[in-house]
Amino acid sequence: MSKQEFFPKKSEATPTIYAYELPNDTGRKGQPKVGFTNRTAQERIKEQIGATRAEYRIVLEENAMRNDGSVFTDFDVHRYLKQKGIKHTEGEWFECTIKDLKAALIAVKKGELK
Repeated sequence: MSKQEFFPKKSEATPTIYAYELPNDTGRKGQPKVGFTNRTAQERIKEQIGATRAEYRIVLEENAMRNDGSVFTDFDVHRYLKQKGIKHTEGEWFECTIKDLKAALIAVKKGELK
């Protein structure tokens, strides 16, 4: 067995939880969109915004790995926010603060999700 077979090449993907706001969309005020990507948040958001070219502001971009090394996704963060009674308005949009999102990430990383 060669060294390369024994130590497979590490993936270039970086699991990331991100959240962004649309500052010019009054209907989404105070509602960040919470998502997951294996690329940068900027790359993923530009795909979502597409041809609309809407202005956005990234408010959170963090590694999506638990303390034990396993990966979690936006679904885990969404579930935590819902369990805490945070209003889920549509799709991946939530009426919450950045502080709420950071608390959710800490809890999910620690494995506190029910």
